[in-house]
Amino acid sequence: MKLNLGQKYSRREISKRIGGSTVAYLPYKDGKVLCGCFDPSPRFNPGAPEEVLFGSGPIVEETAEIISRQGTPIPVFIYRAPAKWEYVGNYLCVGLWHDPKLLKQRMQMYPERGEIVGALRFKKV
Repeated sequence: MKLNLGQKYSRREISKRIGGSTVAYLPYKDGKVLCGCFDPSPRFNPGAPEEVLFGSGPIVEETAEIISRQGTPIPVFIYRAPAKWEYVGNYLCVGLWHDPKLLKQRMQMYPERGEIVGALRFKKV
């Protein structure tokens, strides 16, 4: 499962190589997050890959909790164009925040993002 830094992959290719969903922001299997797929546009995650904002929903919030406790780096892909997700390296989740002040600030900074219920912090390893 060798990934090349800077190479672009489709979500289908990522799923075949790593596993998990072709649509989730944190594809997972058997209780483990396998990778991160983040769109850095203001509508989704303008701070990605270092900061990933997420909204509400059982799977969205559950996978955020899982990656915050996982303790192992995951490969991260950044959306560049349709069917072109750039591999930018392996990242470790170093924090999960639900701080209302931080979330309100992010919602004001990125109003097109909509509701934000949490933020994940990642560090390249």
